[in-house]
Amino acid sequence: MKIVGILHKNIKEKLFKQYFSFINMSEKEIIFSSKVKYVGIFNFSEFYNFCYNWLVDEVELELGENKYEEKISGDSKNIKVEWEGKRKLTDYFRFVAKVNFKIINLKKAEITNN
Repeated sequence: MKIVGILHKNIKEKLFKQYFSFINMSEKEIIFSSKVKYVGIFNFSEFYNFCYNWLVDEVELELGENKYEEKISGDSKNIKVEWEGKRKLTDYFRFVAKVNFKIINLKKAEITNN
């Protein structure tokens, strides 16, 4: 038996949003932006840990969590997470990644395997 979260199909909010940008002194240029939407059963804790470890270990970012907000409403949760990771490239350039999670109506579900 495994407890996982469910996102209902009527929710059209973003699940995962990333911004990668180079900063040249005070100028910022977004070089990549992406959104992922998912409706269904998943393990939020495993997803959260995978994303964090990948950015720290593979991308080699110094990652900080700027925000973790959890609101409970009945039997569901809304979660907002904001990360910012940085890596120095040269004395003049650095790589910055901003990652935002917005989870709407997360519920526990019991899954049984036959």
